Amino acid sequence: MTMRNLFSLVAMIGVVLGLQGSARADIYLELVTSTGGDTGVLFLPGDVISYATPVGGLGGFDVAFTLAISNSPGTPSLASLTISNAVVGLSTPAASGTLTIYAKATNFTLPPGSPLKMDSNESATFISSTAGDTVTFKSYFDASNTAPGPPLASDVPDFVLGTGSPTVSIVSPGGSTGSLAANAAPTIVTRSGDFALSNVTTITLAAGSPPVVVSMNGATTVTAVVPEPSSMALAGLGALGLMGYGLRRRQVQGV
Repeated sequence: MTMRNLFSLVAMIGVVLGLQGSARADIYLELVTSTGGDTGVLFLPGDVISYATPVGGLGGFDVAFTLAISNSPGTPSLASLTISNAVVGLSTPAASGTLTIYAKATNFTLPPGSPLKMDSNESATFISSTAGDTVTFKSYFDASNTAPGPPLASDVPDFVLGTGSPTVSIVSPGGSTGSLAANAAPTIVTRSGDFALSNVTTITLAAGSPPVVVSMNGATTVTAVVPEPSSMALAGLGALGLMGYGLRRRQVQGV
């Protein structure tokens, strides 16, 4: 093998190996109400999932949200599981109850680096709320990348082998409208390979007239604290290969 071909091969290996780990995560979802309604476990492959359904029957909840997940080559330093643009309301104003949204995503390979920093944050807007309406959001990190078995509710948080972040809770002050936000302190977590993320959103709404509605966003995010040595080595290997190829080419051309 000539030096030119060797440098080309080294460069290609560095690039190919550096691109691995960009696989999309897979989402599992379950909604449970205090009135006995349960959607069961849903497996929803995809980066952004739109979802809308009544939950809990008469007097239960109307739910609509976009479940967005970030695990792409375009965001190499971030992995996230997000309940985005959730709108939850009571079907019957005279009713009250609690809705719990269990979400989990497996097969995260990004970001490179260990240890990792996990954070939890949420925001909520209450409309026609009663004092004491609440939204609670909690994040979990699963270093074993364990896929949940039905029902998902029974696996959360029991499946967690990593660390659960502090609970983030928002309480409505009452009145026609009110917006609140909260963030949990970052938690350092470690992993040896692919990992899973999950979050649990609990929304409690009291009876009200007109119907109580809450709009919320909640995110479980993981970022790299330091670059992973192997990734740095691969990137360096690829760069050296490209540089060597360029130098060899200039020598052959007599430049």
